[in-house]
Amino acid sequence: MIMRRRTLLVAMVAGLVPTLATGQGRRPRLAILAPASRIGSGDPGAVYGPFTAALAALGWVREHNVDIVERFADFANDRLPGLAAELVSLQPDVIFTNTSPGAYAAAAATPTIPIVVGPAGEAALAKLAGNFARPSGNVTGIITTLALGQHEKCIELLHTVMPALTRVAVIINPHGSKDSLDLTDALQVNFRSRGQTLVRVDARGAEEIDAAFAKMADEQVAAIHVPDDVAVVGHGPSRRRIIELALARRLPVTSTFQPFAADGDLAAFGADIPALARRAAAYVDKILKGAAPADLPVERPTVFKLAVNLKTARALGLTLPPEILLRADEVIE
Repeated sequence: MIMRRRTLLVAMVAGLVPTLATGQGRRPRLAILAPASRIGSGDPGAVYGPFTAALAALGWVREHNVDIVERFADFANDRLPGLAAELVSLQPDVIFTNTSPGAYAAAAATPTIPIVVGPAGEAALAKLAGNFARPSGNVTGIITTLALGQHEKCIELLHTVMPALTRVAVIINPHGSKDSLDLTDALQVNFRSRGQTLVRVDARGAEEIDAAFAKMADEQVAAIHVPDDVAVVGHGPSRRRIIELALARRLPVTSTFQPFAADGDLAAFGADIPALARRAAAYVDKILKGAAPADLPVERPTVFKLAVNLKTARALGLTLPPEILLRADEVIE
C-alpha cells in the first residue's frame, strides 16, 4: 500500500512539471554556456545560480524532464568558441548563455538552435537578434545595457564628490566584448569635450589588476570607473583586489556592476543582474514548450539601482551630498 501511494505521488508530481515531445521521444536538452564558473554561482552578481533556480521553479527538473549539459569558461572568454562548439555537437534543443562574448560565441556555433542570452550588451543583441520586437534569427534574450548614460551617471557622481577631478581611469578587459571597447571610445569623446582626461587601463582578470594599478599610478589618475565585465567585476577575487588597492591609494571607484558597492566601491549604478537571469529562465521555459526566438521580443531592463557605500566614502575622506543619498536605492554603512 505504501509503495502504491508513493508511485501515485510521483505520477502526480510528474504531471505538474512541463514536458516537451522530441523527435526521438527523449527528454529535451538544455545547453548552458557559462562565461563564469560554477564556483561563483552564489555571487551577488552571478547569473548561473539565479538562472538554474528560476528554471527549477518553473518546473524543469534535471534528469527528470530535462537534460542539462554545461560548459564553464572560468572567466576566460577565449575558451567560449570551443565550448560553444562542444555544446552544439550534443544537439541541444536550446542554448542559454550570458554576456556579449557568450552570445557571439553561441551564435557563431549554430545558426539554427534557439539561443537565449541573458543578460548581454545592447549592441550584441542588436546585431544577433536583428529586430528586438521580433528577432529575425535564432537569438533572443535580455539586455543588461552598456548604454553610455549608465557610465556617465557614475562619472558624474565622481565629479559631484570631487569637483576638481580631471583624470579618471577606466579598467577595460581587452579580451572582453567589442561593446565595452566601443563604449570606451565614446567616453573618451565625452571627456575630451570637457577638457578632461580618461585613461584606459587594461586588465583581463585578477592576475592583471596589480599591473593596472601600477599604470594608474604612472598616469596620476584620481578616480577609477569599472564597466561591467564578467572577468573583472563579475569575478569576486578581481573585485576584491581592485577595492583593496584603491583604498590603499585613496582612489574612489564607481561601476555599472551594481553589487560592486557591497564589496567596497564608492558607488555603483546598474541593472539587477540576478533578476535579468531569472527573466532569461522564463524565455528558456517558453522555448522548451515550443516557442521560437521570433516569438520572444528582446527585453531591456526596466529597473536600475544606485548603491552607495558610506563606509568607503568615510575611509576616503569624501562626503556624499544629500541629493545622492536621497537618490540611492541602497546605502551601505
